[in-house]
Amino acid sequence: MALGAQEPVYFKEAPLPWWRPKGELLVEAERLPPLDEDENGGTSVDRIRSLLQLDWSPVRGSWTGELSVRAAIGSDGNRLNLLRYDQRPSNGVWLHRASVSYRAADEGRFGTLTLGLQGNPLLSQESLWDHDLGVLGVGGRMALRSEGRGLLEAGLRGVAGRVRTFPEGGAELAALQGVVRMETGPVQWTLHAGRWVLHWDAGEHRFQALDPGPQAARVSTRFDTAGGAVAGAAGWPWELKAFVQRNVETRGTGGEGQLWLGPMERRYRPRFGFILQRYAATGTAPLINGDEWWFTRAAKGPRVVMTLPLPRGLRITLHHLEHRLDGERRPVRRTGLVLSWRF
Repeated sequence: MALGAQEPVYFKEAPLPWWRPKGELLVEAERLPPLDEDENGGTSVDRIRSLLQLDWSPVRGSWTGELSVRAAIGSDGNRLNLLRYDQRPSNGVWLHRASVSYRAADEGRFGTLTLGLQGNPLLSQESLWDHDLGVLGVGGRMALRSEGRGLLEAGLRGVAGRVRTFPEGGAELAALQGVVRMETGPVQWTLHAGRWVLHWDAGEHRFQALDPGPQAARVSTRFDTAGGAVAGAAGWPWELKAFVQRNVETRGTGGEGQLWLGPMERRYRPRFGFILQRYAATGTAPLINGDEWWFTRAAKGPRVVMTLPLPRGLRITLHHLEHRLDGERRPVRRTGLVLSWRF
């Protein structure tokens, strides 16, 4: 649920020609804590990365196409990605999205069906899903709505297909989620619950099996998930979110709470975020969860974010993480500064 949808629209942008892409350029400087496996002798690592994304979204009647390409250059090459569970390549050019969607809607219901390489339509958190990833397969939504009564969505979301991980991990995902979104005056409410089934080829690092039992070449894990959010747009916008997931086989759990203050898009108005994460050793799926966090299992810690929108599509983001493995006294720290430009 985005707060931006609740803010007043003062003007409507003219639609772009189908051949003209929207784009975003990120330039990121990070200080990364050392790992025992690093070849740099256990000292902190500084890296600078850039990422260019170009998006095309032609619309024809009820049909919408999506094509997105990414190109990246980083000072570390791709040397640091695997050990740090980083799903976004530092160097390279790749196809990010390529799909076609059909949408049907009337006053009381709507539905979409998407085929191809697409984003995950399910509501989720970083401890379960990395939003840099895509699914090559089928996704969709179907729901009832009654905006006059404050019901924005009451229905199902689903996705099934092969997950495009980096490096390739042979992962397949099938997930189904029930979602209810409501609006009471200036406040929006969201509740969701679902089941995620993940299969992948076991290997090293984030590709290893979660369970402590026999290590099969092909791993299958199921997660039950639930979450909720409440957001207010009056005065200073705010948003509270909570998520939890449970490994069905081991009962290992993961949880995440978020607090956001400030508008998303207003110039010179900062937005602050505080995220607290805690999960058991088998409470997440390291193959697909977010690389904003340092460890992927048996860990806890906070992450703080400050974003400042600027004129001409510019935005500055500062983030800091302190994450601690279970049984460790000292946290590891990760700090980053990002300058982005949307055009």
